[in-house]
Amino acid sequence: MKHRLAWVWLIILAVAFAGCSSTQSKPRKKTTKASKTASQKRTVKKPVAKPSEKGETPKPVAKEAGPKEKKEKRVAKSDTRRTKKRSLKKKPRPKPKPVVVADVPKEDFETLSEYEQHLRMSRSLAQSYFQTGLRLYKEFRYDEAEVSFKHALRLDPLHTEAQKYLLLTQWINDKREPSLEINANNLYQMKLVLIRQKEIELERTFNAGYDLYDMGKYDEAIKQFELALEMIRWFPYQIDKNDYARRATKLIYDAKKKQKFQKYRERLKKEETALHQAEKEWARLKEYRKAKLDRLRKRATDALLLNRYTAAEKICREILEQDPGNKIGKRLLNYAIKGRHHYTLIRSIEESYESFQGNWETMAQAVVPYNDAAVFPGKREWERISRRHVGVAPEIDIEPEEIQRIRRVLANRRVSLAFQDTPLSEVVSFLQDITGLNIAIDPDVEADKPVRIQLKDALLQNALNLIMDQTDLMYIFKDNVIFITEEGQHLGKGIFEIYNVSDILTKVPNFTGPDIRVFDPEGDGGGQVTFEEFDEEDEPWMDPETLIEIIQASTGEDAWPDEEGFGTISYHRGQLLVINTREIHKQIRDILNNLRKNSGIFVIVECRFVDVFDDYLRDVGVDYTGLGADFGTGYTMISNQSGGTDAGTAPRNPNRPGRAATIFSRMQNMFDGYQWFGGARLQGGDGWFLRSTWLEPFQLSALVHLEEEIAKTHRMTAAIITAHNRQRVYISVLNQRAYIADYDVTGGGIGLVAAEVADPIVKNFQEGLVLDVKPIVSSDRKYITIDVRPTLAALTTPTISTIIVNLGTTTPAAIQAPIEIPEISLQRAFTTVTVPDGGTALLGGLKEITEREFISTIPILGDMPIFRWLFERTGFSNERRNLLILITAKIVVVRDEERRIFGDKLAKPK
Repeated sequence: MKHRLAWVWLIILAVAFAGCSSTQSKPRKKTTKASKTASQKRTVKKPVAKPSEKGETPKPVAKEAGPKEKKEKRVAKSDTRRTKKRSLKKKPRPKPKPVVVADVPKEDFETLSEYEQHLRMSRSLAQSYFQTGLRLYKEFRYDEAEVSFKHALRLDPLHTEAQKYLLLTQWINDKREPSLEINANNLYQMKLVLIRQKEIELERTFNAGYDLYDMGKYDEAIKQFELALEMIRWFPYQIDKNDYARRATKLIYDAKKKQKFQKYRERLKKEETALHQAEKEWARLKEYRKAKLDRLRKRATDALLLNRYTAAEKICREILEQDPGNKIGKRLLNYAIKGRHHYTLIRSIEESYESFQGNWETMAQAVVPYNDAAVFPGKREWERISRRHVGVAPEIDIEPEEIQRIRRVLANRRVSLAFQDTPLSEVVSFLQDITGLNIAIDPDVEADKPVRIQLKDALLQNALNLIMDQTDLMYIFKDNVIFITEEGQHLGKGIFEIYNVSDILTKVPNFTGPDIRVFDPEGDGGGQVTFEEFDEEDEPWMDPETLIEIIQASTGEDAWPDEEGFGTISYHRGQLLVINTREIHKQIRDILNNLRKNSGIFVIVECRFVDVFDDYLRDVGVDYTGLGADFGTGYTMISNQSGGTDAGTAPRNPNRPGRAATIFSRMQNMFDGYQWFGGARLQGGDGWFLRSTWLEPFQLSALVHLEEEIAKTHRMTAAIITAHNRQRVYISVLNQRAYIADYDVTGGGIGLVAAEVADPIVKNFQEGLVLDVKPIVSSDRKYITIDVRPTLAALTTPTISTIIVNLGTTTPAAIQAPIEIPEISLQRAFTTVTVPDGGTALLGGLKEITEREFISTIPILGDMPIFRWLFERTGFSNERRNLLILITAKIVVVRDEERRIFGDKLAKPK
């Protein structure tokens, strides 16, 4: 088979060379009219039969071969002779039998011209069949080519090319054995083809080099000429028929010579071009430097005009770096330096003034009494604060667009399912068809798990979760598809994130308020007011281990395999260090946010002590006295505590202070032994006094006193404090006051002169307000349970009451000394109340009413219907007091206040 293929290729090359030779050969000369006539005379004329009545096509008539065919026959004969000479067996070869055209009845053709036209048509059709067969032959379709060649020979039996190719195709198709003549001819033709091919290649190479030589490309031309010489030198046959070797050698010499001269000219041209280019570049550089300096000077001038002295100074220094002798640059630099100094001085003065004004504005803003629960900064500033970056892994929040689309479909698409023990793979296929989502099942998962579910118009996400729960599987997002796998197989990239949980784990301390105690100065006598202290245990607080356990339990134990650093969580200095998937990180964020929502709750507690007084006093009376005695009459004067300087006998009881010694010389109405009538808050002693005196026939002095007092007081003392939920806090506003409680008497003196020294004993007490609260917010954030301990201590009078005591010494300076006795009102309530958010509750109170009526008159005279007022004194007082202790509480959630002030569209932290 291999030998046969080799022969086939040899034959193909021979045919191709024959085609090229026939194409390049000169066209055949046209046959002259005389020769044509002669050939026609030599042609055997036979009668042409007319077409039969049945319409049968006449058969072609044989024709003698033309000049071309005769020439081909002569060439074939010469080849045959040479082959016979080379043959070992010199047997005479029989002449080929002439091919006779089928006889055509004479009656088929009327004239000879019709016969010739028939022959031309047959030859044309035969040539068409031959061309078709040749095309098929070149396409290696030998069976079809053989049929076409046979059709050509049937129409033109003298077609030599068709005969030759018919033999070749039959030989290739194993229908004929190759003859010696065909083999020899093929070898010869192959040799001729090879020689002709090399000649053409040599000619093409030489012509290419010559063309390059004409174009001045001497390097490439020399290479082509040398290649041509190598072809001539190493080819075994003579192919240099046009003296290419000599011509190539001469052209190589000329090319090298011209190449040398060309290089010289090119070098000169390059030098000239480089010189010209350098001159142009130098001129351009000078122009560029000049333009640049002009631009810099303009920029410096503009900066000076805009008071940008630092920028102008920098530009001027750049000018001087490029042109140190530039006078304009030096002048501008001097202006910039002076301007900068002047601007700095002015700016420092302005900044000092602005700072001074800013301090006053800050102080004015500091005294603004804000009543809001929480005051945020401006919206722009808060937006900047809200955009602060949180965490170290921004890719947790950045999901691929395809995953976001899948999540939207899961959250919004509704489906209806009805499966009874259907394999999981079929359920997944059904969901893929109706939703268009890509859902893949892990190869390690049993895809034939039965699914039994009946749902109608349910969300796709809920339906998928129910299917996963039923099959003990889970789904995750992997490579932008829904991936169903075994529980605990968290396939995905582990992401490291840091969570700050200091605000959650920070223990909120309790602060118990101080206790106000009021003791007797000596610790005995009169007793003391004390309140029992409460020892409150601290509540347990969340520790890091508890928080980690909550997170692991909320996200599932399978999410924390702790394998090769994946699925780990640890605590470090107020931070959680977590390595897990994006989904687990989102769950952790939700858990921490929920904890913060419940931990960031505060309560504003306000406790008010409201004390209302309504007092009334009326005092009406007439006193009669005699005229005052002259000085030195010998009568003892009565003390001023009796209210006058009337004459009379010596006092009945001079050691009883505050009492009248005698009434022998006067008529005076007194209540309870005191001159003035008053109550706890209205002391009396004021009003209208009218004095009338009669001198004849007797001396009498009458004093009319009319007084009426009304006092209404509304006093409120309030304390406000903000406490964390379940935190005990207090606020105290106390004043510590000192008073003289007693004296220590020490003896002294020089020689026989004794002296007494009174050393006062100073003690102190506290007055003010203490509010101790512990709020507890209900789960629905509607009510507040408050453990409250308000205390208010204050003096009952504006000043501290004093008494004069006698130290019992003989020294006049130490006989009488004042001792201060403070009267303190202590108001306190210990209770626990539940208050609605923003509501008010009454903790306790005190109601006090005091009514007093005094009448002092003379018997019998005081009973007279009309004149009784001349002989009596009436006093009436009504004192009312209402003390209320109120508490108001309000829940404050800072995040809710943020949404209320700025809305929900505030920028989220990054």
